[in-house]
Amino acid sequence: MQKIGLKNIGINICVSYTMISIGVHLYEMIGGMGDINQHLNGVMMFFCTAVAVCCLSLYYVLEDWTPLLVIIMQYIIAVAIVLGVTYIIGRFNEVSPGGYFDMWRSFTTIYVVGALWYYIEIWLYVRKQNKWLEEVKQEKKEEI
Repeated sequence: MQKIGLKNIGINICVSYTMISIGVHLYEMIGGMGDINQHLNGVMMFFCTAVAVCCLSLYYVLEDWTPLLVIIMQYIIAVAIVLGVTYIIGRFNEVSPGGYFDMWRSFTTIYVVGALWYYIEIWLYVRKQNKWLEEVKQEKKEEI
């Protein structure tokens, strides 16, 4: 484990909180303590986050395709997984009549915010790399 400092303390807090929360939800779900729906909701929130992050991380695998197509494919894959898991859970636990729509709406809202943030970060990184590349080209030109 790396040393915890000011640069990474937020990430360490978030990871620790997530691990503890999921652990408590699973422990209480298995032990039959508390409201099963509340625990299932906590685990599903973690699952949805993991699906969104994994689908967004596919960007570099699919970077040979057009960015718009990649973004649409990532979203479709993520929604299909989340709704598929909701369907599977619905076989064992009751899903409300509007449950699939609610799940889609909840996931889509957070996914769009996360995806915008992710793609803005990529755009800023590419812009910085292009600037550095232009500086190197200028230096090479001046040397000749």
